[in-house]
Amino acid sequence: MSQFNTIFDILSKEEISLWRKRELPKEGILFKQGDECSEVGLVDEGQLVISSYSYGGKEIVYSLIGPGSMFGNNLLYADDKRYKGNVVAKKKTTLYLIHKNNLMKLLASNPRFLEFFLSTASNKVKDLNARVRLLSFQVLEERLMFLLHENNGSLPYQSITSLASELGAERETLSRLVSRLVREGTIKKERHRLIAL
Repeated sequence: MSQFNTIFDILSKEEISLWRKRELPKEGILFKQGDECSEVGLVDEGQLVISSYSYGGKEIVYSLIGPGSMFGNNLLYADDKRYKGNVVAKKKTTLYLIHKNNLMKLLASNPRFLEFFLSTASNKVKDLNARVRLLSFQVLEERLMFLLHENNGSLPYQSITSLASELGAERETLSRLVSRLVREGTIKKERHRLIAL
């Protein structure tokens, strides 16, 4: 059972019908940068990335959204409701969307879902604060070790390229750092996971 199914467990059949299902292929675009947000989404399976590109062509990742995660809730009630980057599927992704009007009905009628919604918003603020702290470290090694610490010593990642983007570093620089830390016995590298030793 996915995390998403547990969310739907707190909704009635009528409430579930307020959501519309979307399936995206890998690299499928859900929203483009500048699109106005009028819906909140929940990822069931797969992964979305919200990113844009610098003038030099470097990808800037704002958010990675995995199964059970909500998105759009931070924009829905903002003064500027436009997405700051493209929302793209990193792999085949299944998600559900609910329009703002239906979301308001759901929040007003279902206290358990209201609690989930507020918890998600609180966790997003916490994650953003951690990201600000991460990027405050000047040295890449400090950023990587901080991220490992924040993930209880076991850091999953899709690719070195995506991890480098999350850390605000070049892929080659991060790759050399990881190789050195593995040689020194500071971390262990497994398939799509770094582990602090």
